[in-house]
Amino acid sequence: MVVEHRFVTTMEAAETMQSASVFLQEFGFTAEGGNGLSCIEVRRGSTKPRSQKAMRQWPQQVRLEWDRGRVDVAASMIPPLRGRLSTYGGAVRKKDEAAVQEMLIGLVQALEILLAGRSEDLARKQWAEFERGIAEKDERARRRQRTINMIAIAVFVIVIGIVILVAIESASGGR
Repeated sequence: MVVEHRFVTTMEAAETMQSASVFLQEFGFTAEGGNGLSCIEVRRGSTKPRSQKAMRQWPQQVRLEWDRGRVDVAASMIPPLRGRLSTYGGAVRKKDEAAVQEMLIGLVQALEILLAGRSEDLARKQWAEFERGIAEKDERARRRQRTINMIAIAVFVIVIGIVILVAIESASGGR
């Protein structure tokens, strides 16, 4: 999923790119490309397919371009394929779609607050809130999956127990 956003800043190119780069690095992004003067590209997240199931660990990329005060931001997140395929590039599941969109929009809005509004504290606070929300969603999903797994194991043990009891009963009844 990709979100593109454009806004205007009064900051010069070098200051814009430096502020954005520092801000994004604080949240785990690493420089990937760009010339550093009027364009930067950063990434974060897992590089190995399915190695991290948490949504905030999916590969994410942000590209900023500065042109005479206009800043173009493109933020993307690549979800893992579901099922037997073990690479990235699948479609976002319906239940994750809104959260992914919210996360990407939150990121570009935080960058706009930082670069156009020049409010570092507010930008950090907004992005940290989105990060916290995603972390809570991931934790709820992990907890729900653990519960489902425990129920499945309990049902399996009960079924095996019943099969063993039936086998013992039929073996002792035949004597």
